[in-house]
Formats: sequence, structure tokens, C-alpha cells
Amino acid sequence: MGYNLETKTWAISDYEDIELNLIGPDNTISLTPRFKVLEVSVAPYSTMGVEFEAIIGITNWQDYVIGFSFVDFQRGGPDGTISMLQWKDIDYALNEDIAKLTPDYIPLEGLNTIADERFPSVDETGNVVTFQSNRSSGKGGWDVYVWKNDEGIRNLPDLNRPPDDSDPCISPDGRYVVFHSNRSGNYDIYMYDLTQQSYIDLSFLNTDDLERNPVINRYGRYIVFRSERPGGTGNSDIFIYMYDRQQYSYIDLPGLYSVDNEFDPSINLDGSRITFHSTRTGTVGGKDVYVYDVINKKMITTTSGLSGVNTVYADQSPSISTDGKYLALQSNRRNPQMKMYDRDIFIIHNLSGLVLTTTGLNTPLKGGNLSC
Repeated sequence: MGYNLETKTWAISDYEDIELNLIGPDNTISLTPRFKVLEVSVAPYSTMGVEFEAIIGITNWQDYVIGFSFVDFQRGGPDGTISMLQWKDIDYALNEDIAKLTPDYIPLEGLNTIADERFPSVDETGNVVTFQSNRSSGKGGWDVYVWKNDEGIRNLPDLNRPPDDSDPCISPDGRYVVFHSNRSGNYDIYMYDLTQQSYIDLSFLNTDDLERNPVINRYGRYIVFRSERPGGTGNSDIFIYMYDRQQYSYIDLPGLYSVDNEFDPSINLDGSRITFHSTRTGTVGGKDVYVYDVINKKMITTTSGLSGVNTVYADQSPSISTDGKYLALQSNRRNPQMKMYDRDIFIIHNLSGLVLTTTGLNTPLKGGNLSC
């Protein structure tokens, strides 16, 4: 492919189709999906902490990391060796000098398995965690689980169904879990009462269109989610709706919506602040984080303010603290060459825009999406 380290360009067209093949003594296996040159990003090994000379990131292959060692033409090349690993096996490639997790990390006995565990959400005591997993003991491709300290995975009747149940969020008081599921044929929002061990009717909230990514405030009064229902300016406009479960009505949020997309909402404890990221026109880096004041009906985070929040890189998937003073978000600002493959988590003071020092939080590996 002729990668030039100085110009950071390939010798072939950005739109050329690339196919990787594993060649064995008896047959050749083609790895799918194919990808285009423009979907490949490269970062030097020194920024990734691995023993390879470089790391390739492929947009459609988020579960894999491909390392290559190469010999350039000045040293007798071009030649090289490609190694392919799943992210879960990245430890095999890590340099011994990489910092290990600090003692500050709390072990979660009985929570993790060899399957994927994603999108955790924790209550205000820190003793209850809900998350999604595709472990083989579940009822569908993705199921929702609730883990409690000193108890393990809770046995909750009828929580999961054979279709996918995903993206759970637990209320800060630990009583309710909201998530989205395609069990009705399209994605709707569901709410489960952990105390009564039964579902709460949200028929007033769901439509025949897509409702996804719910978050919930303390005591379960407000549910914020995104929907692709009609009423926007295009066929796939995404809006954030705030639903008052006590009054069974939507709350007007003037100035929040745009003609572009809004994603990944988060709500603080009393429901006075909503944060999300958007691809709307005028962003600094294509994806920027915003905070909306529900009480005063106005946006309080703009692309021209809070310099610590939005950068020229992708800043996304925010989560807001219960008091609304802090934002946690993911960004590739430290290693933009790797695009979405070298994301770190940042915690930012909402008023000053200062980034907090978080020793031991990030590693050379990619950071995942933040939950509610």
C-alpha cells in the first residue's frame, strides 16, 4: 500500500478497496468486511505503548488491532510482517513498561466474564451496577444485567427477552433501570422497577419510530432519550426528548434541537441539566459537547466557550455529574492520528473549563463510550 511516514499518505487511492487474507497450507481465508484506504489510520508505536512499529486502525473493525513491522526501501524493502489481534488479547502485544492498573481500582467480583460487558451505569452508593453483556447464558444477543456488591448478578424475573436489550441506565437512587430494546420490532424504551421486580408502563412515551439511549434522573421522574420520530427537518433527524413520568408529558426544550444530529444524552440528579454531543453546523471539531439548562430553557455550553470541553478533535459521549458541575467525556485530542481508536476520558470543570488531573484513568488502549 506504500505508506509514507513523513507525509502520512498512502501510495494508492483513498478509495481503493483493501482485502486482508490469511494464507494457509491448504486454503486462503478472506477477512471481512473489506475496507477502503481512507478508513485506515496509522499511529507510531510510541504513542500506543506496544512493541509493533505501528498500529493500524480500521474504521469497520473496532474489535481488532493490526500491528505491523516494516522494512522500507532504503533497507531492502518494502517488506514487513502483519499481526492481527482482538482488543481483548492486546495484552500479548503490550510493552512491559506500560503502567498497570493502580490499587485505586475496585475489584468487581462476579461481574465480568469472557464475553463482552459494555455501557455500565452505577447508582449513587456505588454498590449497584447495571450493564449489557452478550454472555452465552443470556436470552438474546445483548441482555441487561444488574450487579450488586456482596451479592453478584441479581436474578430479576422477566427483565430480558430474546431480542436485544441494550444501553441500560440506573436511577441514582438505585430503584429503576431504563434501556432500549427491539423486542417490539423496532427500538423502544423500557423501564424496570428493581424493587417491585416488574415493568412500568411507558406506552405514552414510545412510538412506531426509533427511541433509544435513555437516561434517568433520581427517583425516576425524568427520562431523556433520543428519537428518530417524524417532525424533524429531514428523514433521519435525531432529537433529545425529556419525558416527565409524573405528569406523562414532554417538556419543551427550545433551542436544544438543530437540523443536524444530537446523540448520547445525560441528565443530572434533579433534571435541571442535560448534556449531549452534536454534529450540528458550527462545531469546532465535527463532534462537540453541549449542556442545556432545563430550568432557564437555554444552552449554556457553546463552541466558543469552555475551552477545555470542545477542541478541533472529536469530543463526544458526555456524562454530567449529579450536581451539574463536572463533565466527563471521551476525546481523541491526545492522539488524533488514530481517530476513534485512541480515545481517552477527560473530566472537566463545567464553569472554568479546566481539565482535572486523573492519574491512572487512561491507558494506551482506546477508551469506550461513557454511560449515563
